[in-house]
Amino acid sequence: MDGDKLALAIIHFYPVDPKADQSGGGTARTDETGKFSYGDEGSKSGLAAGEYKVLVSQTLVNGRPSIAGSGGKKSEKMAGEIENIPDVYRDINTTTLTAKVGKDSRTITLELFKKKQ
Repeated sequence: MDGDKLALAIIHFYPVDPKADQSGGGTARTDETGKFSYGDEGSKSGLAAGEYKVLVSQTLVNGRPSIAGSGGKKSEKMAGEIENIPDVYRDINTTTLTAKVGKDSRTITLELFKKKQ
């Protein structure tokens, strides 16, 4: 985001094609360096070829990325917990993030901006 890596972020993929199997999307988590993988190497467990809308979320607890937290549930919110990603990237109706996955896709780069461009 704004050129920095997103550690411990959750990434959701939703097929754009309404005729596509909507359970064919998926979720991944970035590591400490902002990288993620989906599926197991050499298996057929990755994302199906197609175009996806992408949602991203990152919880900060006391200013640090964390896998702990409420997941947005107000009743379970921890002290010092905030959502770090702007609302536009967390709503299926407003996200500007998309990913095209081909048969041999290996890399997806997502660029998010907190600051207005």
